[in-house]
Amino acid sequence: MYSLKNRKSRSALISIAWIIIFVSSGVGILYGHSGKASFHILIDTDAAPDDLRAICLFLASPEFETVAITASDGALPPDEGLIKVRALLTSFGHEGIPTGMGMRVQRKAPSWRTFCRIVRWGDEEKIRVKRGINAVDLIYPR
Repeated sequence: MYSLKNRKSRSALISIAWIIIFVSSGVGILYGHSGKASFHILIDTDAAPDDLRAICLFLASPEFETVAITASDGALPPDEGLIKVRALLTSFGHEGIPTGMGMRVQRKAPSWRTFCRIVRWGDEEKIRVKRGINAVDLIYPR
């Protein structure tokens, strides 16, 4: 018959052996994550539907931190693109991401502009843009 002291010693020895086996086999290795994004990005969009998808992927990934989003002339004019961007950010709870608006370049509208206006990025009716922050001032603050 073992004494209580021997049982405790044996139990402790078995526990330590299991821990050593568990850790050395690679099963018990824990990989920590700092919680910080690996990449900090500034997104420029012309508000085309492919940009909507890309922005959603960046916002959902823990590897990327979106520093700012600017709307440039292209598929939609910058003011309309900014409304779509802000609607998306509001829908996802990312209102804190700064947004800016580029200049109109006054070129011919692309043939797919009507389609781009139909694609909804969020609740756009609630978003008002009187005058957005200039994209250049957003990127290079004075």
